Amino acid sequence: AYLLRYLAILERSHTKTDFFVSLAAKLTFIQFTNTALIPWLVSALFDNNLWGEKGLITRASWVSVISMITSSLLTVIDPLYLLRLYKRIALAKDPEASYLTQKEANDLYEGIQFDIATKYAANLKLVFFAAYYSSLIPMSIIFSGIGLLLNYWADKYILLRRVAWPPNIGRQLSQEMIEVLEYVPFVMTFGSVVYSYAVYNKVQPIDWISIAFSVLNLLLPAGMINKMICKVGDATDIPMPFQQARVNFVTVNAVNLFLNPRTMTCLLYTSPSPRDS
Repeated sequence: AYLLRYLAILERSHTKTDFFVSLAAKLTFIQFTNTALIPWLVSALFDNNLWGEKGLITRASWVSVISMITSSLLTVIDPLYLLRLYKRIALAKDPEASYLTQKEANDLYEGIQFDIATKYAANLKLVFFAAYYSSLIPMSIIFSGIGLLLNYWADKYILLRRVAWPPNIGRQLSQEMIEVLEYVPFVMTFGSVVYSYAVYNKVQPIDWISIAFSVLNLLLPAGMINKMICKVGDATDIPMPFQQARVNFVTVNAVNLFLNPRTMTCLLYTSPSPRDS
């Protein structure tokens, strides 16, 4: 991970968003290769053991179970955060004996950084792993689903209680990660072809049809097709004075606070007229 981060830094991205996009893509590919492809290659090239006690199915099943809990567990029980917490307690017990400068003390009590690239990579690895082994180990889909749920709650916990204010990131990161998910059908059908041949010594016709459709899905401009089917007009700007926009800016939480449960009508605050002020 540190080597990939260093390589991403060497790319000299113009924005933080571009840096996280590059890092998340690299981490996803490497983690998927280590957890899914390398066990398959070892089994295919060396022992050719699929069903045995230490065969591919057994190893991949254990990898699926371990991957399900590892990311969320390390997120909550972070050794670096526990070390920082220990230093805080030690400093609070005897502040006079500390040799920390004011800046070092501020850094010690500041929240940890939320590494969003690593979080995206961990979740995408679970999805790709389940897709690749779904035909051989159907339970991997359930394990990966549980892993995604655990990652969600673990990340939510540290976001609310531990991390510092994250840097501003554009929507390009989430869009690029959604684009990566378009490779999931191809990975699933590729795994189906591989293990169909490993089990039956031949590839079923439905597998060839599936892989053809998955390749077609990658080649077709899905965004353009979606815009043609679901026509959405461009958003129009509504001119409004700054004072009125400031007063009328109501968040979802504010709406819920003013929500009348009996009539289910929203009582929104309107901007005052010049005479009222």
